[in-house]
Amino acid sequence: MKPKMQTESEWRAWLHRQAHRFTCCHNEAGDWVQETLLAFWQRFGSLPWEPRWLEDSEYQRACGWCCQKLHSLAVDAHKRAFRQHEILILDDARWGG
Repeated sequence: MKPKMQTESEWRAWLHRQAHRFTCCHNEAGDWVQETLLAFWQRFGSLPWEPRWLEDSEYQRACGWCCQKLHSLAVDAHKRAFRQHEILILDDARWGG
């Protein structure tokens, strides 16, 4: 078992690697890390590198929650891109292009 992430920089690096699995855009991955950490803080009132999350079950919960949030952000981005594509097709058809 790999050592637990205990610092902000370790968590951010791990989250960025996880986000990069869903997007090849470095900046978008960074934005998703920020959104994930903000959502984590809003949901739990703390951040994943704080001491309460270092217990085994809580640590796994924090990791799982963050992965699920990143996955949700990826799905939302895909849906937005698909809708934008549909809008472009409809506009093109409407204007005879």
